[in-house]
Amino acid sequence: MESLNDKLKSLGVDLGMKKVGKPAKIGKKPREKIETFVQGEELLTAHGPTYVVKSEYPLGDRWGDFPVYEEADHTTLLQCAKMNPEVSEPLSKMIFMDTETTGLAGGSGTLAFMVGLGYYTEEAFVLYQYFLRTPEEERAMLTSIDQLMAEQERSIVVSYNGKSFDTPLLNTRYVINQMDSPFKKSDQIDLLHFARRFWKKRLPSRTLGFIENEVLGFYRSEEEVPGWMAPELYFEYLREGKAEGVSHVFYHNAVDIVSLGVLEILMAKLLCNPAENESLHGLDQLSIAKMFIDAQQDDAQVLALYDSATKKTLPEQFSVQGLLEYGHLLKRREAWEEAVKVWERAAAIKSLEACEELAKYYEHQRKDYETAIRWVNRGFEILEKYPKYQFKTRQLMDAFQHRLERNLKKWQGIKEN
Repeated sequence: MESLNDKLKSLGVDLGMKKVGKPAKIGKKPREKIETFVQGEELLTAHGPTYVVKSEYPLGDRWGDFPVYEEADHTTLLQCAKMNPEVSEPLSKMIFMDTETTGLAGGSGTLAFMVGLGYYTEEAFVLYQYFLRTPEEERAMLTSIDQLMAEQERSIVVSYNGKSFDTPLLNTRYVINQMDSPFKKSDQIDLLHFARRFWKKRLPSRTLGFIENEVLGFYRSEEEVPGWMAPELYFEYLREGKAEGVSHVFYHNAVDIVSLGVLEILMAKLLCNPAENESLHGLDQLSIAKMFIDAQQDDAQVLALYDSATKKTLPEQFSVQGLLEYGHLLKRREAWEEAVKVWERAAAIKSLEACEELAKYYEHQRKDYETAIRWVNRGFEILEKYPKYQFKTRQLMDAFQHRLERNLKKWQGIKEN
């Protein structure tokens, strides 16, 4: 298989720093035009020309295991994003954004040399990719982006780490150019934040590329170059006039943005009645339950999620964690009978905390000190497996011993009376 280095060299890219700062010799080799490799058009603005590539993806096309578009109820997703859930036709207000930049540090010295903006229409997912043929065209590019945002009336920006990086960077570029940013007052939905919470228990990585493979079932073609190579390819284009390498960044950027659209719709669907979704993994249901708690969703939905998730086969640590969280919610609602059943399930898989909750319940709620003692003793059995000389173990032993002595005293008092 051809290595990445070989592939980049075949595109005329010189790797490393050996040519940084050395200008191309005039007349040595004609500069390649990006227009030769990527079909776009030059737009004239009040501040000069800018280059844009427009693409359309029919709604019925497949994107891995999913169509480019599906109907979805976005209400719960908006609630989890701390936005107004009653927004009318929210997808029609969303614009999906990703940038390619000259560096990852941000700040006034970082340029967004490519800005991709996509949105859904009734016929297709439409994508605009604005490209800086020279840094001098930045003001014209920003003007054209502002015009698109105004024409489409898109007030919700959907990105992947854009809330922390892309949007602040673009806002800075607008300020430097003494212009008002169309992104400054937009609502933000950052799908990286959703992905980290949604799949943190099940997937080892939440990069967009990994999510594409593992969740969407989408795999990039040989046109792909990794995002970290984009700055080097752009600098090669500026220094040496090598446009073929940077043309592959258009593919990388386009896939990022279409994947954002498909992923946003999928997340909206998964967040709608997730307890009733039999195909949803139990670990994902546990993660959604925590998201719902933070979003102050109805307790009944959260309890239904925990009930469904904890009945599925899960790794032991997550099974115990889910049962304890489930029991805590039931305890808060004073649904003691259901809570006891959940704690007993957790205790059966050696949860010390569940034994403690059961001991507390029988001591304080039922005044059944004999049963409370039985659960304290079960806790001691579990503690025998703990490292004996750790400070935390000694603390737990002392706490359980104190609870045992208190319950024995109360039990003896009842017998004497």
